[in-house]
Amino acid sequence: MIIDSVDNLHKYAKEFPLLREVVDIINTTDLQSLKAGSYVTHNSAIRYVIFEYKLNKDHDCRYETHRVETDLQLVIRGKERFQIAWSSPVQIVEEYVPDVFFVTGLEAADIQLSENQFILLLPGEPHIPCLIADKDKTDVKKVVFKLTLPQ
Repeated sequence: MIIDSVDNLHKYAKEFPLLREVVDIINTTDLQSLKAGSYVTHNSAIRYVIFEYKLNKDHDCRYETHRVETDLQLVIRGKERFQIAWSSPVQIVEEYVPDVFFVTGLEAADIQLSENQFILLLPGEPHIPCLIADKDKTDVKKVVFKLTLPQ
């Protein structure tokens, strides 16, 4: 897991080369004006989804995790809280296709992201997104880049 400002995203490209293309997308696309929905890129290992929603929960007991895809979640507008669990021990409580499943686990961290901050979550890192960070400001717009890293 990596948590940082989007201004520093390029620093991680040496370890995660797909991030070079993500940085290019962020720098050449007006993400603020894109409508909610899924977007493809010329690289089949990178796709992204724009979300706009009202945060409506301040706690959950089920963490989501992925088997294959890495999530880079970048807040475009608003504030959002994430809970992160230790990757072990976990207990699967719901399978879901194609790449998400839900687990229970032990909380490791509670993180708040503001505009232009991101969290990069590798496969197997349990997380709960979409938690209320500020009760007075629950509107959020974010982009989630779905990355398929080389095995």
